Parts: sequence; structure tokens; C-alpha cells
Amino acid sequence: MAIYWGFINCLSQGEKFVEKKTIFLSLPNNLLEEVDYLAAVRRSTREEVVLEAVRMYLYEQNRREVREKLKRGYEAMAELNRSLAEEVLLVENESWPLVILEGNSKKEG
Repeated sequence: MAIYWGFINCLSQGEKFVEKKTIFLSLPNNLLEEVDYLAAVRRSTREEVVLEAVRMYLYEQNRREVREKLKRGYEAMAELNRSLAEEVLLVENESWPLVILEGNSKKEG
């Protein structure tokens, strides 16, 4: 089943006007029935349901892309972080006896 929107060319969003393009979209009957059901439940239109679905899809795709970039960045930095952690541990292990000795000398004094 095909749905066709030939609505308004501009949509008022607060102070801004957003141009809209008309598209032709074919959906399987069962999907269109779900869109119609959701529109009826929400007392909205097919257009609003499809717009929300597209926005949610694009938002989720953007989140996945950002998450993937962060993952690659963390993986790239893993070796550097491991080296730095090893250096800190080495310095701490070398200075540990000095801390104990300094602590004991303060108690005695």
C-alpha cells in the first residue's frame, strides 16, 4: 500500500519555518496498519508517526556512530594508558620503602 503526502510546503516550528518536501513512500500493508493504529491511538497523523520514526532512527544511528568512534578511540589509547599505568606502578613501588621509612622516623621523633 502506498501513502502520499502532499501537505504544506512550510511547517512553523516556533520562530523558524522548515521547508518540507513531498515524498512517495510504499509500505507493506501490515506496517501501514501499525502506523495507522499508532496514529489513531496518539490522535495524530500518519505523517507525524512516520516523521517521529525517522527522527528516532536517525538519532539512534548517530548514537551508534558516536559510540563506535569512542570505542575505536579507547582501543587506540589502550596501549598508551597501559604504559602510563605501568610507569606509575613502577614509581610507586620504588618509592614505597621510602614512605614507610619516613613514616617510622616521624613516629619515633
